[in-house]
Amino acid sequence: MLALYLALAYLTFYTQGFYTYGFLDLRKNSSGVVAAYIIGILVAAIIIFLIVRYLILLRLWVTEKKSGMTGKFTHRGTVITVDEEAKKGVPMHDVSTK
Repeated sequence: MLALYLALAYLTFYTQGFYTYGFLDLRKNSSGVVAAYIIGILVAAIIIFLIVRYLILLRLWVTEKKSGMTGKFTHRGTVITVDEEAKKGVPMHDVSTK
């Protein structure tokens, strides 16, 4: 998604003649600086994603494991057994061997 957004920013420059973000301007900044900005934004996005992911896991651990408050619609902690023959719809007593 980040690469597509970056491509859109450069497409805007080539079609409209302006940069949506000044730090992407290769005429003002060297390619190394622009690459550093892009990599920095990527690293920040990954860090934010991981922080949010582990905050969600922490919330689930606190509410469901420590407090024992499983949600009304959750299937965590329940064991669902499925009879494979019943799933196929063929009862075993109707099967004959020849």
